[in-house]
Amino acid sequence: MGVPLIPAGVVIIGWSKKLGAVAEAFFPESLRLSPDFVTQVFSAHFRENLNNFTPMIMLQVAGRKVVSYLTDNGEEKRCFALILHKEEKTSEWFEPLKRLASEITEKDDVKKVSSLYKKFILEKGKRWPKR
Repeated sequence: MGVPLIPAGVVIIGWSKKLGAVAEAFFPESLRLSPDFVTQVFSAHFRENLNNFTPMIMLQVAGRKVVSYLTDNGEEKRCFALILHKEEKTSEWFEPLKRLASEITEKDDVKKVSSLYKKFILEKGKRWPKR
């Protein structure tokens, strides 16, 4: 049995009418994602138009496994995406990702993603069986 894997990172993606999908915040700070990556993750939630979307998706982008959750408060849509290691099971991250998105949205401060993400990983680790 080893130590459970933790995601490689998290990115919060918002929508700009001028620029399209934009990475608003990410952690760790060394995480670098191309604008193409950000756009692919955000747009994968939508079918036909911005009002027809799937809130929780799993996808592969640029060889990376991603679990993404899209929120919509009526005024803005925001995507919370976990970048996973290939060995990780995506379904194990659905509920924890929803909780993280809820907490960040409630605090209304995407810049606090690093501290909330660290707390999120510590809490997830306490309940997660070791591999």
